[in-house]
Amino acid sequence: MAAMVALPTLAREKNFRRLLSSTEKLLEENAIEDWKLDQFVKSLTEMLNDMQKSMNRRPSSKQLDEYKQRVDILRRNIDITKLV
Repeated sequence: MAAMVALPTLAREKNFRRLLSSTEKLLEENAIEDWKLDQFVKSLTEMLNDMQKSMNRRPSSKQLDEYKQRVDILRRNIDITKLV
């Protein structure tokens, strides 16, 4: 029974990591439109909030903090592009 609960949580984190790294790569290559970056960051923020609220096998606090920092960097890039 515990494996059934852990699988969605692990899959959610895997999907989060995949979207995070893809978004970072696209931003680094300047290969993403502003509106897409905005949508990806919104999705990442929602996914991160879900992981933080989850009590079942969530990532460590250290890992969550690292994810938050990386999403914050992406968010700052959105703010910079809106100023230009």
